[in-house]
Amino acid sequence: MRKHKQFEELCSLAVIGELSPGESSELMAHLRTCEGCQSSFLEFSEIASERLSLAVRHRGDISNASLKNVRDGVLERVAAEGLRITPDALSGPVSLRRRLMKNFEDLRWVFVARKAQVAVSFVTAVLIVFFIVVLRHDRTNERQIKSLQAEVTRNNGDTDWILNDYEGALTKAKQENKPIFIEFTGYSCPICRWMEANIFPRPEVEKAMDKFVRVRLYTDREGEPFERQQKMLHDKFGVVTFPLYAVVRTNGSTVASLPGHNPDANQFLAFLRKASESLADSST
Repeated sequence: MRKHKQFEELCSLAVIGELSPGESSELMAHLRTCEGCQSSFLEFSEIASERLSLAVRHRGDISNASLKNVRDGVLERVAAEGLRITPDALSGPVSLRRRLMKNFEDLRWVFVARKAQVAVSFVTAVLIVFFIVVLRHDRTNERQIKSLQAEVTRNNGDTDWILNDYEGALTKAKQENKPIFIEFTGYSCPICRWMEANIFPRPEVEKAMDKFVRVRLYTDREGEPFERQQKMLHDKFGVVTFPLYAVVRTNGSTVASLPGHNPDANQFLAFLRKASESLADSST
């Protein structure tokens, strides 16, 4: 609800057409019940008629500049007559729409003046958010990998396996003069876990695998060394799926490979023995 003083200000602006339709309706409703504002409106109208008559003698519409001059003249006379009017009324229209447009224009010029600074701040904020997301992803991935590695080692009880270090396995194989047994696997591979829990621990299989330096290469994560191991699986053995079991010499050449899930312990043992025989034949 507007205060009485605000209705007097609306009266001064109504006579020169500076009110919105909503403000005009509100003012007319108030004038029906307020004799004081009725008197103010008549006084404003008389003052405005003296100046508006000068502005409308020209042909055509009143220009913006002429209307501004008329408005300024009316408000000056209003002030000279001692009627109350606020600085807001002196500075311009009071309609909500026009106030919002003026505020928006002021904000636009602030943005234009600081466009370069705003752009730099925006880009900086985007980069900071990007690096935070990447860092959190890397740390989460690293923690997950370490947790899975610990779980796999704990479940299998395998301490003789080298994890994700093919070059280290090659070095150890040369030192011990043994071939290498590679298991291409994945942290999220249930078939791999089944083989590790049900085939590898069998005494006859363990005895056959003791002849090899054993290495597990995981290929189901992003980054290094996983992407390098993925490439090795594809380029060297022509597959992208795991598990894949392979026997290689210390010079890196392939002796034999066995892809996929093989629940038959005898067949897996036959694969290991055949690889050992091929190595023995090549050394003679």
